[in-house]
Amino acid sequence: MLELDFSDFRDFVAHVLGKEAEEVQTSLENFQEVFNNFHQLITEYKSLPEENMEDKNIKKERAWDVYFLKLPDFCEKLKNALQDNLGIDSYTLIYQKAGDNIRASGSANVSEFNADKIFVLPSKINKLIKVIRSRIPKGCFVVIDAIRNPFEAIYFHQRYAGFYLVSINTPNSERLNHLRENHKFSEQQIIALDNKEYPRKLHGKDIYVSQNIQKCIEIADIAILNDS
Repeated sequence: MLELDFSDFRDFVAHVLGKEAEEVQTSLENFQEVFNNFHQLITEYKSLPEENMEDKNIKKERAWDVYFLKLPDFCEKLKNALQDNLGIDSYTLIYQKAGDNIRASGSANVSEFNADKIFVLPSKINKLIKVIRSRIPKGCFVVIDAIRNPFEAIYFHQRYAGFYLVSINTPNSERLNHLRENHKFSEQQIIALDNKEYPRKLHGKDIYVSQNIQKCIEIADIAILNDS
């Protein structure tokens, strides 16, 4: 999303939430400067050259700073700005749509399907894994939280012998109570979330780009039941 400028991001948010762009502009006015600063940070990082090994090593060092030291702060500010100004479920809806779009087209705000782009999201994650491994050469464990599309799990299974997909489940009553009490979701919002994350049947391109947690659970290497 930070590859978009603020006006494109605003229009994307408005489209996802079914609001007017002017309303979103006003609601996120105090957040615009924060977004612009991080957009510039990402733009500068992506423009770094990769002509030789020295360039690549410099970019890896910069990636560590951008993605692991600075980006978490932006993500927290974005979540708060969306939830405080545009609704408790706005953060989830926008991230879900951005994820679907990236799987479809490679861009957070474009939904047109391009089969060449379906692995853009896991390939970006894979690059970050390489950044981590360059910083910790003696070895480490990397946790990817949370995989929502089975083709992303397949991507990592094919690249890492030590990749294990873990499903953590809880009784449905506990899950619903958590959404109601901790996230303050309404019944309508819970239904919409379930329809998105646990679709009854997917067709065409949706098989490749949509969330399908049930399928991810079915192909998990390790299953954990959290019933406490």
